Amino acid sequence: MNIEQKKIIEEALDKVIPYIDNLPIGEIIPSSWQAPKDFKYEKLMVEGIPVEHLMPIKRKSDSIILQFHGGGYIVALCNQYRTIAVEYSNCAEGAEVFSVDYRVAPTHQYPAALDDAVKVYKWLLKEGYDNNKIIIIGDSAGGNLTLATTLYLKDHNIPLPKAVIAISPWTNAANDFPSVKLNTDKDVILGRNGLAMGNQIEKTFYFKEKDLKDPYASPVLGDYKGFPNLLIQVGSYEILLDDAKKVAEKARKSGVNIKISIYEEMSHDFQLLIPSLEESKNAWTEIKEFIKENI
Repeated sequence: MNIEQKKIIEEALDKVIPYIDNLPIGEIIPSSWQAPKDFKYEKLMVEGIPVEHLMPIKRKSDSIILQFHGGGYIVALCNQYRTIAVEYSNCAEGAEVFSVDYRVAPTHQYPAALDDAVKVYKWLLKEGYDNNKIIIIGDSAGGNLTLATTLYLKDHNIPLPKAVIAISPWTNAANDFPSVKLNTDKDVILGRNGLAMGNQIEKTFYFKEKDLKDPYASPVLGDYKGFPNLLIQVGSYEILLDDAKKVAEKARKSGVNIKISIYEEMSHDFQLLIPSLEESKNAWTEIKEFIKENI
């Protein structure tokens, strides 16, 4: 890693770490966020679940992005992910984005978030949205939820989304893969000196006293035969590196059209949290290209 990369990372972390660490846990986070002028933004309630709907005013695409935010299953939807929803829409050349403010721990435990995610997806189908135009995207805990939701849909014969994008996904609730310890000093986001919520990897509130071998809790244990097209992005410095690699390996063996990109010397959620890095820009380009290929 060169001096310029280190400088960019340090400057970003000086802002990102305090912001995220100071977010409340276990509850909905109030917000007065305003969408950019070329977007319409509305808050919905879907069977009691808060959902935020972002729509380009000059609609270019009939595709739909369903976003599951990260946050260790303890932090609810925050403004950072509202801004990311704009990026997802732009990547899909004007897609509508639905962001689910699913229930989080310690107030709620597994499978609360999964129940919310499945309900919202089924609601989209009832509203007439074409499943072949839907892409589910999630990062970190949201990557866990993205894979778990899609596995649940497949296992219950519910029409599947066209494609899935999992960014730095947490796929093993048991947290016993080697990279969790091997990369703890390298991952500046979730490692030893990163975000406070990094402790959820080993002392999870959401999965506490639950069956960690349940494939909807640990998607690495799921059956991927018949799974939609899948893109996984992960950094080589991540404590969740093995989580991503093992899902990719299993999906590939099951015949899934899977692409995994491992970005060298990058930490958890680098493309979302440190977007000015060249690697982050490349990752966003890859996301855009994957969406274009699938819709």
